[in-house]
Amino acid sequence: PWLAAFAATMVTLTTWGRGVLLTNSRANVLDTLLPTLMGIVEFGLFAVLYPRKGLDGKDIRWANGTEPWHLWPFANALHALLAVFLVLNRIYNTDPIKDFEPRLQPLASQYMDWMRGDWKGALGTAIVITILGYFTLPLARKKSRWYLAFCFLPVVVYAGVVNMAEHQRQLTDDYVFGLAAAPTPSPSPPCQQVLDEIRRTVCR
Repeated sequence: PWLAAFAATMVTLTTWGRGVLLTNSRANVLDTLLPTLMGIVEFGLFAVLYPRKGLDGKDIRWANGTEPWHLWPFANALHALLAVFLVLNRIYNTDPIKDFEPRLQPLASQYMDWMRGDWKGALGTAIVITILGYFTLPLARKKSRWYLAFCFLPVVVYAGVVNMAEHQRQLTDDYVFGLAAAPTPSPSPPCQQVLDEIRRTVCR
């Protein structure tokens, strides 16, 4: 569970590291609220795993022997669900035509496709982890070794997302630097005539 919590925060950092290269200036209050809530939940990902002791010095247990750390899958699911709303809000506030110059519009379209994949993947992750978390609670209570297999499942998924986001960031860098290295287009004939007229005027 600790490794899954760490991997979840890495997903947040790598996807934001990619998005900050392409995010436009248009925003709303959700662009502040949702990241704040995600930060609180990310703290909760680790806080829920911290051992809890009662006044009698024993581990806190609720109904049917459930301990606080058994709820870590639901904290991860909430984190993924907030990511869904965050990405959908970014999609709503992004216009590939108006927000990007023509040379960047192919990259902007790719960026929109990446975000569509992000929210669908985050929603699927939230649903699957919630379902598996509920049905594996008996294994967590028994501290079964099989429960470790479930703990590593989100780690594998998050590692794949981190790798994909880093690859997309590299593609973005390559595309932008490719534009910077490209030769500047020469002025069209009408523009050249205007420049020649300016030069003649200045020389007089």
